[in-house]
Amino acid sequence: MLFGKVYDNLKASTPVGMIGGLFFFEPGVKGKVKSITNDFKKCYNTNHGAVWNLPRDYVLDDSGSVYTGNAGLAGMIYCDQCIVVQKKATYDCNMAKQATILYMLTGNDGINAATSVTISDALMIKGGRSFLPGGGIYVGGSNPGALIMNNDGVI
Repeated sequence: MLFGKVYDNLKASTPVGMIGGLFFFEPGVKGKVKSITNDFKKCYNTNHGAVWNLPRDYVLDDSGSVYTGNAGLAGMIYCDQCIVVQKKATYDCNMAKQATILYMLTGNDGINAATSVTISDALMIKGGRSFLPGGGIYVGGSNPGALIMNNDGVI
C-alpha cells in the first residue's frame, strides 16, 4: 500500500511538495465542479487535499468517483468553507497526515460561509491511514458548518 518516500514525507513535521492537489482552486474563485464516476489514483504529497483543494463558497458535486492509493497532508478533499455533495464514493488504501477522506474547515472569522458537506448513498471505505486526529474526516473551525452523513451504509 505504501509508497516509500511518500510515507516518510507524510510523517515529517514540515510540509513538502506543492500547495494544492490535482485540482487547486485559488481562494476567491467562485464556481462549481461536477465530477461523475472519475477514478483518481496515486496523487501524492500536497500541503492540502491530494485531489481537491476547494476555497470558500466553491461547490464540488461528486458522484460515483473512486479514490485509490492517494496521499496528502490534509485529506483527499480539502474544503476551506466550501460545499461538497458526494454520492457513492469509494476510498481505497489512501493515506494522509490528517484525515484520509475529508479535511473540512468552517473558518474562525465569525463570517458565516455556507460550509457544508453531504455524503450519501453508501460511502465505501477500503482501508486507509492517518497519522494525526481525524482518521477519516477532520472538522475544524469555530464558524457554523454542517457535516451530513445520509448513507444506506458505510462499508
